[in-house]
Amino acid sequence: MTHYCESTTVRVKRGDTWALVWSWLDADGNPIDLTGVSSRMSFQVKDGDGSSVLNLSTDEGTLVIEAVSGTVAMAAPSTSTSGVSPDIYITDQELTFPTGVVLSTADVYFKVLEDRTI
Repeated sequence: MTHYCESTTVRVKRGDTWALVWSWLDADGNPIDLTGVSSRMSFQVKDGDGSSVLNLSTDEGTLVIEAVSGTVAMAAPSTSTSGVSPDIYITDQELTFPTGVVLSTADVYFKVLEDRTI
């Protein structure tokens, strides 16, 4: 099983719902079967002390896996993102397969912007 992901930066607003979808593909471009897989993400300030300011997971329902299509959808609700201060955060998406294999994306940077509407 192989995977590939380039590091990227996503711009989001504090207090908005953050929604993104990742597609997990094999070397031939076919979806990887994600049956029985769990996923999690932990957001930390890029140059901070490593403590998490936001955690998402399939257990919490903030990451949703479509097994056959090989996708993981992120839906961080506004109630969770409203407490995230404007800054640059770093995370990755980690998958744990039923076999015990763990795969992660490259680092993903989230630039959180101030929400202008209060």
